[in-house]
Amino acid sequence: MMSTMQQKFSGICSKISLNVPSHCTWCWDEVFGTALVVFDRSDLDLVYIPMTLEFDDQWDMASIDKAPPHFSSYFNRVFGIMPGQKIFTAVDSGGVILFAVWWPWGDGAKISLRVGLFSPADDRVVRHQIKALLTDWFHL
Repeated sequence: MMSTMQQKFSGICSKISLNVPSHCTWCWDEVFGTALVVFDRSDLDLVYIPMTLEFDDQWDMASIDKAPPHFSSYFNRVFGIMPGQKIFTAVDSGGVILFAVWWPWGDGAKISLRVGLFSPADDRVVRHQIKALLTDWFHL
């Protein structure tokens, strides 16, 4: 039986996946420990609009420091953020955060979307669980 966190986050991942063009394939990003898909800028609206609807919050370079302190510290340390990049977040009742990192490429032709999990309490979600959950949710 899936936990409440798994149900909520699995639903979000399913909905955003539906809007990623079928020729784009999700894969595992070992560097950041996230699910990753790359798509053409011409598909921006198709993917972006559902992101704004499914996630609770959206952060950018000007607002990331207003995100929950543990998350903003983690995000700045692991990813960093540049102009034009966005972070979408959804939080479950236990404080676990599903996040999506929206990274337009420098040449403007493509966009990378990375989806991961963060827990301020390490015992809620451990690294091997993160990969297992995201692999299941994105059919990697």
